[in-house]
Amino acid sequence: MAAISNVRNCVERHSCLVRLSGQRNLCAAARNLGTLPATLTHQLHALERAAGVQLIERTSPLSVTPAGTALIHEAEHLRSLVDAVQSSVT
Repeated sequence: MAAISNVRNCVERHSCLVRLSGQRNLCAAARNLGTLPATLTHQLHALERAAGVQLIERTSPLSVTPAGTALIHEAEHLRSLVDAVQSSVT
């Protein structure tokens, strides 16, 4: 998973991953995230390619794989670190 940190826009991609679980499908998830389905699909594929594992089961509703759950925990931690840095600068 070390390669994940090298993914361009990794914080945004991780944030999207956190919010995918339980969505009806990728189109509904994209609509709820305010993005295009193709953009969300591209971001998800980039994360999965970097991780080397499937992160989201394309079922209805979407479900997170065990590897996806582990990455979500790391993404939430990363988000809290970014928020802490941003709040200390402003």
